[in-house]
Amino acid sequence: MSGDGNADGVTSGPDLIYAANATDLLAYHKSDGSLAWQAQMPDKLNYGASTILVTAGRVITNNADQSIQAYDAETGHQVWSKRLSGNDRTLRLMGLRWW
Repeated sequence: MSGDGNADGVTSGPDLIYAANATDLLAYHKSDGSLAWQAQMPDKLNYGASTILVTAGRVITNNADQSIQAYDAETGHQVWSKRLSGNDRTLRLMGLRWW
């Protein structure tokens, strides 16, 4: 990874491991560790206990610019983006939905 080589957040799905480093969101194949895709986030991950998660085919990030991003878990293409009106640093799963 670029910079100091440390991931700011790591989570996994069925076949891929997802890691955030600065504004890079990267996906690696579990089978051999090769890079599957790389996407650019608008800002680094927010500070908090749960700022990146995988659910229902999406990688959801809570970013320091107070936005929530959703990326397709298989391709890395951004699916949607929402700006938070308040300062919330935690993503929460309820069923298959995030809050």
